[in-house]
Amino acid sequence: VPKVEARLCAGGGSFEVDPAIEGYYAFEKEWLKRRGAAGRMVLMDVFGNSMTPEIKDGDAVLIDQSQNDIIAGAIYAVGVDETIMVKRIEKHPGKLVLLSDNREYAPIYLNAEETESIRIIGKVLWICRELR
Repeated sequence: VPKVEARLCAGGGSFEVDPAIEGYYAFEKEWLKRRGAAGRMVLMDVFGNSMTPEIKDGDAVLIDQSQNDIIAGAIYAVGVDETIMVKRIEKHPGKLVLLSDNREYAPIYLNAEETESIRIIGKVLWICRELR
């Protein structure tokens, strides 16, 4: 699975959106197939603390870019305007809500017009954490 230079922000959004591949990581093929479209998966680093305790600063996440239909409460890599971030998403009548697990961050409410500027990059399937 390729790991790209772009980094997801667990906070207000990252402008580090470079799709250049910085390396490849090995996963068991059958494990990937059971979780989605292996050929559409990518690894990205996360920075920031808006998704703690689930996702922490410095974690890497595996994203399936083929899974962009919203499942309420699931975690997604999301593009908002020129930034990318990692958030839980909920659908409410006429709007989307981007939620952080860290209660210090307020939900982001996007009305129907604003949702046109949203790109669901893909669903987060797996988290990797290097102990420090």
